[in-house]
Parts: sequence; C-alpha cells; structure tokens
Amino acid sequence: MKRSEFSSESGRRQWKISNLSWIWDVLLIGVLVLGAYFRFIGVNWDDNYHLHPDERFLTMVETAIQPVHGLSEYFNTSTSTLNPNNVGQSYFVYGTLPLFLVHYVGELMNMTGYSQIYLVGRVMSGIFDLGSILFVYLICKRLYRNSKLGLVASLLLALSVLPIQLSHFFAVDTFATFFVMAGLYVLARLVTPVVEETSGDETSAPEEEFAGWEWVKADWGSFKPYLLFAILFGLAMACKVSVWPLALSLPVAALIRYKKFHHPTPSLDISVVLRNLVLAGISAFVIFRIFQPYAFTGPSFFNFTINPQWISSLKELQNQSTGNVDVPYALQWARRPITFSWTNMVEWGLGLPLGILAWAGFLWMGWRIFKGDWQKHLLLWAWVLIYFLSQALPWVRTMRYQLPIYQGLAIIASWTIFKLWEDGLNVVRKVAVLQINWRRVLAILAGVLVIGGSAAWAFAFTRIYTRPVTRVAASEWIYQNIPGAIDLQIDSAGVKTQEPVAYQNGAVITPGSPYRYVFSPAQDANLTQVNLEHVQLQLTQNSVVTFLVTVYQLNGTDKTPVASGYLQNNFAITDDSRGPQAAVLLNGAVPLKKSEKYEIDFEVVEEGTQLQIMGNVSLLMEKEGQTLTQYLPSP
Repeated sequence: MKRSEFSSESGRRQWKISNLSWIWDVLLIGVLVLGAYFRFIGVNWDDNYHLHPDERFLTMVETAIQPVHGLSEYFNTSTSTLNPNNVGQSYFVYGTLPLFLVHYVGELMNMTGYSQIYLVGRVMSGIFDLGSILFVYLICKRLYRNSKLGLVASLLLALSVLPIQLSHFFAVDTFATFFVMAGLYVLARLVTPVVEETSGDETSAPEEEFAGWEWVKADWGSFKPYLLFAILFGLAMACKVSVWPLALSLPVAALIRYKKFHHPTPSLDISVVLRNLVLAGISAFVIFRIFQPYAFTGPSFFNFTINPQWISSLKELQNQSTGNVDVPYALQWARRPITFSWTNMVEWGLGLPLGILAWAGFLWMGWRIFKGDWQKHLLLWAWVLIYFLSQALPWVRTMRYQLPIYQGLAIIASWTIFKLWEDGLNVVRKVAVLQINWRRVLAILAGVLVIGGSAAWAFAFTRIYTRPVTRVAASEWIYQNIPGAIDLQIDSAGVKTQEPVAYQNGAVITPGSPYRYVFSPAQDANLTQVNLEHVQLQLTQNSVVTFLVTVYQLNGTDKTPVASGYLQNNFAITDDSRGPQAAVLLNGAVPLKKSEKYEIDFEVVEEGTQLQIMGNVSLLMEKEGQTLTQYLPSP
C-alpha cells in the first residue's frame, strides 16, 4: 500500500471513530449501573443494629434536629432547631450540609425515625459517590480529550473498594468528595478553555495592558469559572472542613492557564487573575456561611463572628487527632508507621493491582511534569500529592480520610495504561522473530490485570453485604444455642427457633417509692432475715443511707406490719459493678403461715438518694432447728 493510500485509510478510520465517540457516553451508563450495584447491595447490612459509631452519632443528631420555619430561625445559632448544639449535642465537628440534605429528604419520604433516617443517609451517600464517578469521566474527557481514558478511569473508581464501603455508611465523606470532584472539573475547564476547540487561538489575541483601575471592570466573563469553583468549594467545606487543600488548586489552575496562554489578554492579565482569585475566596466564604451557619454566632446572616463553641469542638478534635488527649479509640494510632495510610490504601482501599499501577503512574506523571510536560498533569497531580500528605502525616491516619484522592488515582492509573499504549506507537521495540511491541503488550496486560483484579476484589468484598454481619450472626447463634432465663420455642413451617424473652432483673428505690413483694411462704416457718444479692447506691456516693425492710401480713385490702429491720451502709461498689450483697436482720423471728399472704417493702429513708436492687432476693427462715431459704422472683 502506498503512503498516500495509508494516510487516506487512516483518515477514514479516524473519521469513523470520531463519529462513534458517543458510544463511550453510552458505555458510561453501564459503568454507573455497575457502580450502583456494588454501592447499594445490602444497604441495610447491619440489620438495624447501628453498628457504625460515626453513623450512629449522625443518626442520633438527625432524629433530634427539627426543620426551621424561616431564614431568621435558620441563621440564629443560639435558638435554631437545626443546630446540633441546641438539641443535646454540644460536640459536633461534622459539616452540616449533609445533615440538612438527608434530613429534608427524610422529611419528604416520611423516613425521619431512628430506624429509617440512616437508610436515607446511606442511599444518598451512594448516590453522591456515583456522582463522583461521573465527574471522573468528565474530567478525563475535558483534560485529556479522551473519552476512552475517562471510561476506564470511571470503571476503576466504580470497582474501588473504599468508595464502595463508604457508600454503605451514612457519613459526610462521599458528600464532600462529590463537591471536590465537581470543583476539579470546573478547574479542568478553566485550564482547557473552549477556545482551544475552535479555529481561533487565544494566544494570537493582541496584547492589552490595563492602565490604572481598568482591570476592575475588564472581562468579567473570565470570573465565571472562578465563581462556580468557589461555590463548589464552599459546599465541600460545609461537608468536611478537612478538604481545605482544595483551595490551593484554584491558583494552580490559574497559573496553568496563564502560562499556557502566555500572551496577556484581558482574561489572562495578572491583575484580572488576582481580582478573580480574591473574589472567589470571598464567594466561597459566603457559601460556607450559608451552609455551615452554626460555625458563626448569628443571630443574622450578616454576623460573621466565628462561633467559639464550634472552634472549641475543632480544637478538641485536633487534640484527639494529634494524640494529646488520651481517649480509648485513639490508642490504635500509637506507633503507626508514616507509611500506614499509603499501605492500607494500596492493599485494601484500592487493592494491590490498582494501587500499584496508580502510584507507579503517579511517579511517572511526576517525572513527565519535571521534564516539562506539566500543563495537562499538574492540576490533578498536585491535588493528589497535597491532599495525600495532609492526611497521611498527622497522627491519625484513617484510610477513609484519603477518599478525595481515589478519583485522581483512578484517572492516573487509566492515564498510565493509555500512555503505555500511546508510547508503543512512537517507540517500537520488537523482537525480530516474534515481532512483539512490548509497550503495547504491557499496556494490555496492565489493563486486563488491573480491571480484572479490581472487579474480583470488589465482588469478593461486597459479599459481606449479602449475609448477616458477623456481630449480628454471632448474636443470633447465641440466642439459638445458649439458653436464657426465659425462652420461647417457636415452630414456624417446620423450622424451630428459640426466642429469649426479656425480663426485669432490677428495681430502683427512692424515698416515698418503695419496691414491694407479695408472697406466700412455702411452709410454716419463722422469718428472721432478708438477703439481697446486689444493692447499689446511685446519685450520691460514699454516703451512708438507711435501707429499711418492712414485713406486712395481708388481709384483703388491709395490711398489718409484723416485723421490720434496717441496714445502714454506703453500698460502695467493690468487685461487682452491681453493688455488694445486703443482709437485713429483722427485729425478732416472725411466724409465717403457709396459708397466708405477706408483703415485703424495701425503702430508702434519706431524701435525694436512690438505691438499685438486682439479682436474687431470698428469705432466711427457721423451723424446728433447721435453716430454710425461700427465693423470691428477681425484682
């Protein structure tokens, strides 16, 4: 074939491919469906037991807050019923935007109860994570002009295990990450303006220098992407303040655009860029003021004083995150290596195939930036680096804190595969006999191994959502195999199950509110003593109180006291948290008849005190020189 014929054939093939570019958008729908399957399978994985502590806390807050009736109530920090601090949660460090979104969706669906609202939160968490998958595709399509690269990147993210896991939790991470990715997409558009796609060229525009204050009114159209990014950044901060490094991406994007189109025009003049950056910062602050209203004292929108209680909570969180506060759940971070966050991300969050390829590609991309090929890569690469270090270096290195860079790593991994393939076109290395292009072979192997390995890991991991969670399964086994005090044997369609029945095993006694027993003796005998297995003093400690026992003989509606006794003690807790034993000696032996009914009253005398009795209550009786014991039902 002649060279001209080859060029003609290549051109026709390129035309066909460009006309079929829509197929990648269609395939993206399949990726989103696959991602939805992994994110919504077994959404009620803990069977209403609320086993995730952060989620349980947010659920408690959601059921406590109430909608407001106007903006004046909304911004009034001290009285707003949407403020967690006003409904019993004095320590609240999460963003309020996810809280509000989930609560109002729950109101629309009539699902605001304790056993309902967390399911709304889990579903919304998964939906927002699907949105992040969509933005990965759009970023690749815009930044690299490659829909196929975007499709593979979105597929890798859809198969990543940490986003799948966090989509099964009602927490703020996926909400914040969605707005982060939306913001990065806006910046991708900022560094790749539409003018590149037209016959015009921004670099060919004539120079225009601004004199005096002309830059104040010049080219306000260039502010649009800055404003949109500011809105998205403010929303991300209202979800989780730890995403603050995203703010650094805006000046990076502005620098890329300025350097890329090096002949100054009104939209790129440094004065206009600085103006846009300052106004973007102000806009982001306003958005944060709206959607994180209780970070400010109020009572109106125009009061921008920071709320001291919010700052106090953040300082407490910082102390916990640095190890300065000795709390049980922080002990796990002692002596963790500095590589802990990275190791867990590669081994578990991404899985070894994707994790290794993504970070190898990260190093390769960094090398290309160093060699001068930085304009397409710096925005994404710098975000991954800066945010990773901000979360990997502190004392607490929780894996989920790294969620906002999983999308960037998926893009880098996809770029690595396609870059290997592309370099196979430019640098052909073949074995003379086999005629093998090793770069293309490596690209294919990398793609197959990473996609296949990620799919296998995602499928294996999500099997935990198709069966009872281990703690629930263990509890069910105990119910079926270890007898309780009272059990019901249930036979349903030939399947026998054992149902433990709850029963009271304690009683609280306060002055004026005694606990009463009615009983009949098993035989005629003389009652001498009443024994209690556990008595615990509550409300006050180390105070000696009077525990009074009175025995009555019942005759119809009348009762006659026949004996009494008391015990003065502080009932201090020693070896058993339920309190010590108590033996009350009555003032003389009381003859009891088997045919009669009696009542025993337990009382505490001192005001402002409270006793709790638990366990067995027994009567010590004597008959013909023998000591008898009769047990009463547990209180």
